[in-house]
Amino acid sequence: MRSISGIVCEATGDSLTVLYGENTGQGAGIFQNLEANAFAPFSSVARAAVGRQQVLRRFPRLFTHARLYRLQLIIAEHGEKEHPHLPDIGSFVTIGYLEIAHKLFGALVEGKPGQYPLPGSYFVENGHIGFNSLDDAVYVAQEIQRQAASQSRIARCQLDEIDA
Repeated sequence: MRSISGIVCEATGDSLTVLYGENTGQGAGIFQNLEANAFAPFSSVARAAVGRQQVLRRFPRLFTHARLYRLQLIIAEHGEKEHPHLPDIGSFVTIGYLEIAHKLFGALVEGKPGQYPLPGSYFVENGHIGFNSLDDAVYVAQEIQRQAASQSRIARCQLDEIDA
């Protein structure tokens, strides 16, 4: 299992929500899309606060506000044999390794965009709603593998907002 914890910045605009973490070597600034940097969060609240300011200054037409969250993500990297051993934190999510990004998938939520034909929605776009059960997360993982011919993993994810 792979355990990731740290601080992330969620930038939100009228039609777009993106989670940002530490820049791992691409682009300017200290921030990078969390799903494109292999889930590398910021190491401290102070660094994430600077990243938040940079995001809002760099993309003023895209984002109207940004919040900081404490992220805990535990990924079952070796398949089904690890699923029962995922700790009881947060909710189940599926990670789809699509194109150049690692997309977090959660449950379909009424009034939020889905990812048809996949039976889930992007976790950052559905209000951070994960799956109710491991079976639901496994089903979406299987559909990602079948429909997108891409790898997928099951994880537990918890995001707690930070006042900063």
